[in-house]
Amino acid sequence: MDSKVRTISCPFCNSPIPVNKEWAVVCRNCKRVVPTRREIHAIDHYLNGSASELLETFIGYVELDPSPESWGFDKNIRLPNKLTVIYDSEFCRVKFALRPSDYGPVYATYIFYGRLHAPDDQQYMQWNNENCLCWHSNITGLTLPFIEGISPQQLAENSGDIWQSLAKDFNVFPSDYVQHPLSLHSKIWGKYGKRLFSIFDLRNPELWEEYSKYSNEYNEARHKKWNISHAIEKIC
Repeated sequence: MDSKVRTISCPFCNSPIPVNKEWAVVCRNCKRVVPTRREIHAIDHYLNGSASELLETFIGYVELDPSPESWGFDKNIRLPNKLTVIYDSEFCRVKFALRPSDYGPVYATYIFYGRLHAPDDQQYMQWNNENCLCWHSNITGLTLPFIEGISPQQLAENSGDIWQSLAKDFNVFPSDYVQHPLSLHSKIWGKYGKRLFSIFDLRNPELWEEYSKYSNEYNEARHKKWNISHAIEKIC
C-alpha cells in the first residue's frame, strides 16, 4: 500500500475517504466535494496574539453561541496551551477546542462531549480495566441518530441521507470553520437539549449502556461496509 495514502472522515456524512496528494476528492457515499489539503491564509476571526489572548477571543465566541452557561454549564477549566475550554453541568462535560483544520482555515472549532469522569486533557481513560474513548465528537453522525431511533445498521448503510434529513433544521453547510460548529451545536441544543446531555449522564447508566451498544453495532456495520480492519474503540 502507498504509504502516502491516508484516510479522512467526510465532514458531510462521516464516511471514510482515502486520499493521497489531491487537493479535493468526491466522497463515494454522499457525492460531495471534500477539500483534503490545508490552506494557510489569513483568517477573518481576529484570532491572533498569545495563546491566552487567543483562547480569550475563542471563549468569547463560545459564550455568545451556544452560550453554555445559559444551559446550566459552568466554566470549569481553561487549557491555554491547548486552546481549549471545558464546561461542566450536572449532566456532562463539553469541551470546545480551537485546532488546526484540514478543511480550509488555519483554525477550526472542535466540540467534544464527555461524562463527568472524563479527564480534562486526555482522550482516553481506563474504565472497567479497559482503555476507552471518553471524549466524543461524533454527535451529528451517531448521537442524534440514536436519539431519533434510527437503527445502527440503517445508519451505517445510509449515513449521508440520514444526516441530510436530520440537518434540515440546522443549516449545516460548513462555510465557516470557527463559528459554524458553535452555531450548529447551539441549534442542536435548542432541539434536543436534555435528551442529548442525558446520554452522557453518569446517573443514567442504563441509557449509557444502550448508547454504547448502539455505537458498537454501528461501528461493526460500518467497518464491514468499508472493509475497515482496525479494532472498534470502547467508549466510556
